[in-house]
Amino acid sequence: MQVVAHNLLAQFTDRQLNITNKNKEKSTEKLSSGYRINRSADDAAGLQISEKLRWQIRGLDRGAKNIEDGIAMVQTADGAMSEMHSILQRVRELSIQAYNDSNTTEDREAIQDEVDQSLTELQRIAETTTFNTKPLLGGNPVTIVKITPDQKVKVRQTEVRSVPDWLYNNMDHELTVHAGYTQGGQEKENMLVTKSDKDPTPDKYYGARNPSLEALGYRHEKEWTDTIADNPSARIDFSGLISASTTAVDLYNNIFDLIGSKISFGCGTCSSILNSITFGGNESALEIVGFDKTPGVMEEVYGNVNLSDLGYFDAIKELLNKYGEDYDKGQGGSAAEQAEVKALAEKIAGGLRDAVANTWQQTMGGHFDRVMKQNGNDYALYVYDYRDADALIHSEDADTAIKTSATITYLVDSDMVQKGQTMAVVSPVMIECGALSPNAIPIDFPNVTLSALGISDYKINRYQEIQTYSDSYKQKWQEYYDTKQVSTTTVTETERYIKKPGKAPVYATYKTYVNGEEKQNTVQVQPGEAAEYGTRTVTSTRIKITYDESKRPVAQAGDIQKHSIYDPDPVEMIDGAIAKVSAARSRMGAIQNRLEHAYKMNTNTSENTGSAESRLRDTDMADEMVNYAKHNILQQAGQNMLAQANQQPQQVLSLLR
Repeated sequence: MQVVAHNLLAQFTDRQLNITNKNKEKSTEKLSSGYRINRSADDAAGLQISEKLRWQIRGLDRGAKNIEDGIAMVQTADGAMSEMHSILQRVRELSIQAYNDSNTTEDREAIQDEVDQSLTELQRIAETTTFNTKPLLGGNPVTIVKITPDQKVKVRQTEVRSVPDWLYNNMDHELTVHAGYTQGGQEKENMLVTKSDKDPTPDKYYGARNPSLEALGYRHEKEWTDTIADNPSARIDFSGLISASTTAVDLYNNIFDLIGSKISFGCGTCSSILNSITFGGNESALEIVGFDKTPGVMEEVYGNVNLSDLGYFDAIKELLNKYGEDYDKGQGGSAAEQAEVKALAEKIAGGLRDAVANTWQQTMGGHFDRVMKQNGNDYALYVYDYRDADALIHSEDADTAIKTSATITYLVDSDMVQKGQTMAVVSPVMIECGALSPNAIPIDFPNVTLSALGISDYKINRYQEIQTYSDSYKQKWQEYYDTKQVSTTTVTETERYIKKPGKAPVYATYKTYVNGEEKQNTVQVQPGEAAEYGTRTVTSTRIKITYDESKRPVAQAGDIQKHSIYDPDPVEMIDGAIAKVSAARSRMGAIQNRLEHAYKMNTNTSENTGSAESRLRDTDMADEMVNYAKHNILQQAGQNMLAQANQQPQQVLSLLR
């Protein structure tokens, strides 16, 4: 059909030419920008995937830089501790030098001066080593937060913790030596009394038979002798672990309950030293971070038995893996399991006895006149209060009480505390190393201050003064004792006793830094409960001993001889400090290796993710040049065809001629 009103061929060609022009524009845009996707319309789904890959790549790249900062922090801490190692090795060398008796007192004073300066520098390094103003060697920082239900943090909590019942119930807890007792003199009227702090009724007594004491409930044990085995001060028996553990779970819980507990006793002779042992460990979330000293004690000597280092938990876990499923089904305690648990419990009980005895023998030094001895019992040890006549020549009442609880501070997962409670939170340094959050590596920087290393008062120029007495002076005291008069009095009185123990308030402690100065803060986080008391009537027979004071001897020249013996702190204290710094450096080295692995992973993942994002986002230049050439040819053809189509009406007009 020949028409002039509608040039349909030109309209069709024009439409196709416009499409070709738009395609050529898009191809030109891709070639000039280098991106296949320049707007969401280019590839809506591809754009969404590409943007996710982009933020992952940028997160990985930023994480890699964060990791490099973390590595620098760890290297800074390790470098400082390397110098600490040098200082401690020098102090140890000086200690060995000071032990040599070729030195005079002045020589040892000079050595002590260098030791003091060296340890002061070590403390300064621990306090001032920082990275970007953040302290590195004083332990993790602590902040006060309110625990929320979804919060996964560790909190620092303080409480009073006692040894577990299986150990507590196998102890003789208290020894009292009454005035006038001398081991050599065999004073028949005097006696030694032991009693348990878990029962107000006295337990037993040593010395001559005394019906008055037996009427009060004391059990006569034996006469005094010169043999040390007849002078026990206290008994600590670990056999209760065996009877209390019938399943692998029981054994695990009983050992775990030891962590954080403490046993201590005072020196009955001088009443100025408290010898303590703590049970440490790192099982689960519990970590012992310190003990409060008993008020009024002049000096406390610490020993530590670390249960994890002894390998007990590894052995128990083998049994848990073997029998744990039966326990979960309520079928624990089979004959086979009980036999294996008993065998392991016996091994651990003996190991605990030896570990405690060895630790106490190392920490007592020459100050305590005590001997640790296993007295025919495979799981018990005895603390002996060995006093000769000279030691108690000026005899006064002396008490030795075993204490079985201590105020401790420890770390615990927040899901073990009440939600909404305000607590002191331990905040390790978190190195954000990944594109996804949270994806951080925690760094627990060590506390290597002098107090944490246990050498804050290390002395190698320490001397102990002892006294000896002339025979004539001892004879005068014996004549004085011969004037002794004994009288008894029956007394009825009302005493107060505890019906219900109270609970002390729980406090959280944390540190802050103000202008570079460390501040100690304390916050009460739980209320305490008051104890309930009652009264009862008690009838007792009291023995009164008097002497003719006119015959009390006065020391003359030569009666008392004072001697000074060299009594330095043991070099094992420095060995322990070196071991702690070594362990801290080892942890820092392991963390650095982990960070370096994370860095390699980040860069590799970033590279591979970038390749994937490039395939989505970037232009394939060769393929797009083919498209561009195609659209260019189509554009030229379209323009030619449009010109031809525009000639069609002219041909129709020729029919009108």
